[in-house]
Amino acid sequence: MREYFPAALVAFEDLDVGDSLELLAEAPDPAAAAKLSGSQISAALKRARRRDIPTKAAAIQAALRTEQLGQPDVLTAAYAATVRALVALLGTLNKHVKALQGQVEDHFGRHPAAEIILSQPGLGVVLGARVLAEFGDDHDRYASAKARRNYAGTSPITRASGKKRAVMARFVHNDRLVDALITQAFSALKASPGARAYYDRQRACGANHSAALRQLANRLVGILHGCLKTDPASGVPLEPVPCRRCQGPVTVAGTSAPRLTPIAVAGSGAAVGETAATPDRAVRYRIRTVRTCVVITPAVRTWNIRETQSC
Repeated sequence: MREYFPAALVAFEDLDVGDSLELLAEAPDPAAAAKLSGSQISAALKRARRRDIPTKAAAIQAALRTEQLGQPDVLTAAYAATVRALVALLGTLNKHVKALQGQVEDHFGRHPAAEIILSQPGLGVVLGARVLAEFGDDHDRYASAKARRNYAGTSPITRASGKKRAVMARFVHNDRLVDALITQAFSALKASPGARAYYDRQRACGANHSAALRQLANRLVGILHGCLKTDPASGVPLEPVPCRRCQGPVTVAGTSAPRLTPIAVAGSGAAVGETAATPDRAVRYRIRTVRTCVVITPAVRTWNIRETQSC
């Protein structure tokens, strides 16, 4: 387009959306585009469900009718034929992409971990299905959150030799998975205040945009691992956690064990029997008081605080 039709790059913000493709199919060369009427442009914008149609139609028409450097008629005709073919190809691809998206939406919701994945900030149906497919659904594949982060390629790698020590990003990783996780992190900046605050802290410490986004993605991977390992809705059995004080078994709240008396934890802001709302963290924690070992098992968005065993 830049070689023979630069006005189109000014008139259309995105060349792969429906209204742009429709207008380029009708007028793939500068001469035909200059003849497009306001009603034709408005109709294309209306079918694409655009807002403020009269203003946008007038701006597009003015941009298409501006003077520009052109090519000889032979080259212009060749370029126009190429653009017309590419527009038809993109239209077919967009149609099949929508069909595949419908299939993903129908089948992804049946997976037992779908509800947990969709509860994560920045993950929708399509992106969540990509993350699930790349991580796999084998519950024993990742022994810890660190193992999942290392596989994802979001965790840093440390190289040390003598007195020198360097922390660098991992460049050997699953490209499809890390692309989905970075997209999730970017989307979470608007969907989650906690994610936004974490990103802002990384930028304040001197990290650039890519590094801060990668660290946010690394944090979100750990949250996802904690949810998949501890939430009963995932169908994963919760393993007993040994008490560090007495080395005895600790029954994890939320399992089929007898329900014990809820308590309040200092600093949680929750009263007895209530659920403490938390930021975007969903990992399992143990809070130990003087004579009580407590396990906090998060639900999708909250932590359930219950007394589990007295030492």
